[in-house]
Amino acid sequence: MPGWLRGRVAEEIKAILFDPQTAGGLLLSVARKDTEALVAALQAAGVPAVEIGEVLPSSKPLIQIR
Repeated sequence: MPGWLRGRVAEEIKAILFDPQTAGGLLLSVARKDTEALVAALQAAGVPAVEIGEVLPSSKPLIQIR
C-alpha cells in the first residue's frame, strides 16, 4: 500500500480499493478524440474494453471515494 495512504482511509475502504480480485487490468490513457475508435478496435479484436473515466486538471482533494 502506498505510504501516503496509510492512516488516511478506513480499513474497509482500503480493502475495496486494493482487492486483488480486481487488480491486474490494463489501463490506457488516450486523447478524448481517439477513445471511441480505440475501444471499437480493441473490441473487434476480441479484447474486452470500455471507457472508464477521464483525466481532469488537478484539484483538491486529489482523491475522492464515492
